[in-house]
Amino acid sequence: VLGEKGDNDSSNDPSTTEEKSRRLAEEEGGDGQNLFVGLISVSIACLSSALAGVYFEKVLKKPTNEGGAARAPVSLWMRNIQMAFFSVCIGFIQYMGLKGDDGTKPFMHGFTAWVYVLVGLQAGGGLL
Repeated sequence: VLGEKGDNDSSNDPSTTEEKSRRLAEEEGGDGQNLFVGLISVSIACLSSALAGVYFEKVLKKPTNEGGAARAPVSLWMRNIQMAFFSVCIGFIQYMGLKGDDGTKPFMHGFTAWVYVLVGLQAGGGLL
């Protein structure tokens, strides 16, 4: 009779297959995640984000020429507001698109005191 505990051919049993794959994953390093690959991925993401931000600021803050004659450059504050405008627009569109449980939560749901400290540090660093 197939499927009995004493049966030697249990390779088709899904619970046995899942158990074998779970055991194999535990032997290979936990849940199949690789710390080195994760750190490299995060490092590349941070580096590319930083380079993109610096390049975008360079493009926006370069002197403007109109008809060959140089105009007075736009102030640093105005350029920062121009850059922040797009971030606010994207954030507002994402917020308006929330549905389900996420749409009913307050705007800053789950923020702790540490989050406010980090936001303040980032905002202060952006003003420099």
